[in-house]
Amino acid sequence: MRSVLVTAVVIFTFSVSAAEAVLIDDFSAGDPWAAASTSEFAQFNLETAAGGRRFLRTFSPGVTSFVPGEGVSWLLVSFFEIAYDPLIGSLDFANTNPASRIFLDFENLSEPIQLKVSARNNGNWYDNDYVIAAGTTNWSFPMSDIPVSNWATIEPIKFSLQSAASSGSFSGTLSRIEAVPEPSTALLMGLGLAGLASRRR
Repeated sequence: MRSVLVTAVVIFTFSVSAAEAVLIDDFSAGDPWAAASTSEFAQFNLETAAGGRRFLRTFSPGVTSFVPGEGVSWLLVSFFEIAYDPLIGSLDFANTNPASRIFLDFENLSEPIQLKVSARNNGNWYDNDYVIAAGTTNWSFPMSDIPVSNWATIEPIKFSLQSAASSGSFSGTLSRIEAVPEPSTALLMGLGLAGLASRRR
């Protein structure tokens, strides 16, 4: 009986955590391209991603490219921005909790960068700034850093990157953006029950 209880609690625990993860973009969709900036801002609209319509712009000079399954890469740009419109897609933060974190996966980040994350809610913009070290491959921030009143009804969410080094330009690849839940109250309660049942054996 106790083993059945432990099994049930473990199944419940994993179902709670898995249901809340939100994929914003794994860069698997879209047509491949490569383009050099020829004006002050080079802008690109790609097909709808997991997080909605994906919009990119980069500040010249620089080269930006997209390879499905690998990510968006930029070479010697001074400013790079990627935004998602959740109203045109399936992005839904309704099941995330305040302790959830948004993870960004990078490759070949040549210089430290300054990242600004912005989200619009009820017509107002909310944002926060971060500095990410060169060579970082996986980085995250708590969603509570962006003081929107309701994540379930956000409009665009933007990730703006610029060099934080004296060189003024940077290179790298962004390969994944995902909101991952921290253990919720229900999850912690499930783990506690599992431990208690095991201790009584």
